[in-house]
Formats: sequence, structure tokens, C-alpha cells
Amino acid sequence: MWMRRIVFGLGIALAFAARAAWGDAELVLETTIAVTAEDFCGNDEYVHVAPGTTVRVCYRVRNVGTAMLVSHDLVDSEMGSLLADFPYNLAVDASAFLTQAFVATETTAFTGTWTAATAADDTASDVDTAFAIVPEADAGAAGVAAAGALALANRRRPAG
Repeated sequence: MWMRRIVFGLGIALAFAARAAWGDAELVLETTIAVTAEDFCGNDEYVHVAPGTTVRVCYRVRNVGTAMLVSHDLVDSEMGSLLADFPYNLAVDASAFLTQAFVATETTAFTGTWTAATAADDTASDVDTAFAIVPEADAGAAGVAAAGALALANRRRPAG
């Protein structure tokens, strides 16, 4: 009986040691938007633009876990899959970004979901949204303000 306890205790100790060696996956995604042709990240959560304006959506991910993230997926609600099992070693406390241009013809919410995995297949995911607000032709200034308020009210961010 005591032998089983030692083996069981050793198994738990090895499991904790392995977890500590591999670390935990955790990340934070920040989705921003800018009116630019340049490949860089803007600082805004939303922009007001005329129909037909090209906006650049930026997805910036930061590894806030304790293990390197080695495989990445990024899906946008409007543009679909942007990364799928993309091999990239994102070190602890490091960040990376990807931008994508989009022609805004109507008010659009860009909800990005970034999922990454460690070498031990521990995964983490985060979701964030940026908005291109395009006023309706007859809405005028009141419509633009209402669209902006609606976009901010609908902004989703995971708890914790």
C-alpha cells in the first residue's frame, strides 16, 4: 500500500515539474484600426470613414504566459482565416503583429480571435474588436454619432 502512495505522489510531482518546465500558454490580443496604406499598427479602436476608404486592421498579440508560443491561428469575423497553424516562436513577454487592408463600404466590426499553442500543445486564445464606422448616405452627423455609440456599446472583450 505504501508503494502505491509513493508512485502516486511521484506521478503528481512529475506532472507539476513538467508543467513548470513547459510553462503556461497565455496571450493578449489588441485589435486596432487606422486609415493608412502603410503596413503598421494604428492606435484606434474605431475610425469614421467615407464609403470606399481603405482601412488597415492590426492584430497585435503579446505572450503573457510562461512558455514560448510556437503555433498560431488568427481568424477575423470579416476576413476569415488569416493564419492557420503558422509556425512562429513568440517568446515570453514578446509581441508580434499582423496587418490586413480592407475597403470599408459599410460599418464593419473586425473581431479577431488569436489562438496559439506551446510545444506541449497547451493553448491560449483572446478576442478583440475594432470598428470602421461608415455613415449612411442620408444619416448626417447624428447618424455618425449614433453609429459610433453603437459600435462602442457592442465592443466585446473577454473577462479576466
